[in-house]
Amino acid sequence: MVRAVQLGLLFGGALLVLQSCAVPEVCGKHTLSSDDIHQIQILVLKRFDIAKPITRISVETPNDAMVEAGVPQRVGEAFFLIPVHKTNGQWRLSPRSKWQRIEITAI
Repeated sequence: MVRAVQLGLLFGGALLVLQSCAVPEVCGKHTLSSDDIHQIQILVLKRFDIAKPITRISVETPNDAMVEAGVPQRVGEAFFLIPVHKTNGQWRLSPRSKWQRIEITAI
């Protein structure tokens, strides 16, 4: 029984990594390079407090975007809108005070 749980955790973790590496929808007036998308994905992947996967990146300017992360399935679950900014070639998350956590209240 313990082995089955360990295998389930192993495969579940592998699934999370694969989902997190999937290319999100990118929309907006500007485009992002594959390196830009990868940098943003790594930023989110490193954070335990952000739901996964990234579902959309809305590009507002060449150096500003809004990341939508998480796929809520039930009432009480949430997704996040997180502004990111590029400075000197590096993408960074905005301060946590600017993040939006949107909780599902009805389906």
